[in-house]
Amino acid sequence: MVVSFIIIGRNEEKNLERCINSIHRSVTLSNINNYEIIYVDADSTDKSIEVAGRFPEVKIFRVTGGRNAAVGRNIGARESSGGVLCFVDGDMELYPEFVAGVWDAERQDLNVDF
Repeated sequence: MVVSFIIIGRNEEKNLERCINSIHRSVTLSNINNYEIIYVDADSTDKSIEVAGRFPEVKIFRVTGGRNAAVGRNIGARESSGGVLCFVDGDMELYPEFVAGVWDAERQDLNVDF
């Protein structure tokens, strides 16, 4: 099972590295074997794209038209290959213990429905 972490954001230069690092920590603690990180940028005017680009595994998409959270999430979902989608705002941090609590490392699947 692939887990797609879909980050949406606009002008998250100061937060994005922390957000992505929290995903990496969560994946490690939870023993998630297959995952992808997608960043959907809502036409940032800062260096958000550059920050995301420092992580070669992050797939980056840029929204230049109508911008809102739903558009960003829908683009991320459409571009994802995961059976599990985890939506994260660029100014958020995942708590690795939370992810580990909902992930069954043995089955490589969620252990709860949501």
